Amino acid sequence: MQRGSYGFEVLPSGNLTDNTDNLERARALFCDGAIISQKWGPGEPGDFDNGGWHSLCHLAAAAGVFKSDSTFMWVGITHAGSVDRYLATVSFLESSNNAKAVELRSAEGRSFLANVTLEADFRIFGI
Repeated sequence: MQRGSYGFEVLPSGNLTDNTDNLERARALFCDGAIISQKWGPGEPGDFDNGGWHSLCHLAAAAGVFKSDSTFMWVGITHAGSVDRYLATVSFLESSNNAKAVELRSAEGRSFLANVTLEADFRIFGI
């Protein structure tokens, strides 16, 4: 099966197929300036609102997807609106199905990653 205008190959489960063709499709997607109106940012007002730069900021320091006994967790960069800073965080779904991100260097963040396994990493993107 294929998904999206770039034709990503997907498994019957809906997950992306881990293959070279999908890697090339992802690279093409990240380099497609047309979908972000050629606003690569940062530097101009609205660059972070446009989409492309915003999305790549989240992937820039992504370490991977981890699995605990109860949930999957993603380590990456998250914008903390209360302090208007980008922080290294671990994000996950709480039991109430609400997304939560905690600072990676916090005691809570470190405890979440104490007994997890690496499920996927983003080194395939050259990041």
